Amino acid sequence: MADRPDLDEFLGALSGFVGKKNNLPQDPSYFRFLEIFCRSVGSSEGHLLQNADGKGLRSVVSCGVPKDFDKQFNDLMAAAHGGELSPLDRAFRDQQVGAVVELKRDAAMPGWFSDFADRFRFKALVAVPLIGQTRPIGVLCAYYRDVCLFDQGTLDRLIPIGRMVGTAMENSAAGPMELNAPADAATDAYLALLTAQAQTQNHIFEALTKVATKALLPSGLICGPLRMAAKDLLLTVADGAGVSPAALSQRFAVPPVLAQPLLIGRGSMRQSPVLAGALGAFQTLIPGRSVSTVCRPIIWKKQPQAAVIAWRAEKKPFTESEEILLARLAAISSLALRPLAP
Repeated sequence: MADRPDLDEFLGALSGFVGKKNNLPQDPSYFRFLEIFCRSVGSSEGHLLQNADGKGLRSVVSCGVPKDFDKQFNDLMAAAHGGELSPLDRAFRDQQVGAVVELKRDAAMPGWFSDFADRFRFKALVAVPLIGQTRPIGVLCAYYRDVCLFDQGTLDRLIPIGRMVGTAMENSAAGPMELNAPADAATDAYLALLTAQAQTQNHIFEALTKVATKALLPSGLICGPLRMAAKDLLLTVADGAGVSPAALSQRFAVPPVLAQPLLIGRGSMRQSPVLAGALGAFQTLIPGRSVSTVCRPIIWKKQPQAAVIAWRAEKKPFTESEEILLARLAAISSLALRPLAP
């Protein structure tokens, strides 16, 4: 089994990947990221698939396999289009990580995919859906030559990776939308801070506050762990900007206008205006009659475990590019925080 990359290398690969605007498969950063992704899950073979509109998934970049692998896979997919779904199709459809411990024993395995696995002597796989802002974009898949057990911790950290890669691919395909220069550098700055110091939860939240504040220029920002109470979603302020130091380490009930998008985790998380009366306990943190807000959950174990919330004057609403930037920072945060969770 290949050596697994350390956190520095993995986050470095993400850094090089998410800033790209070139199309697959010419962009070499996609190949490098795929290679490091496979090693991170203990594999040396895999591919990245995109959803070809109306024609299903199509393999566009591969590593550790024969040169004609993509063509062979795509030919089989085309011939089977409309038939039984492969584990990759199911991961894409359900937007859930799919892990098959032993391909031959999977009763739901279609015949064409079993033949494909036999041809390349694959015994197990893990498939990660690539999820953009509004829809799934494709799949990352790693294969194994032996039966492979997958620990829950590994599976939990793959969804944030899939969301980050899906967003990057979606932005690349969109073309015209560009992040401004400070925001474009924010991901690299955050990765640099995370890999430059010993990691604790406090260090990560401090780095997130520093980078997000510089990139978004909010009136205020808070971030920290989430916890569900009987009726409320509670956020403990681990770090923040534009708020009283007395708020640090305090726990606040997240108002429903922000709690709902954080718990659902999809769709737009920019809201303007949010009236003071809808802010509940946050009124002590956020001054003014009305503000523009943007928030993002930090997810592992398939649940929002932390969050980052920013606000500024209603007359300066957050943009889609700024929301995407915050989503990237939240996805990196989930990767860094997950190993530190109790």
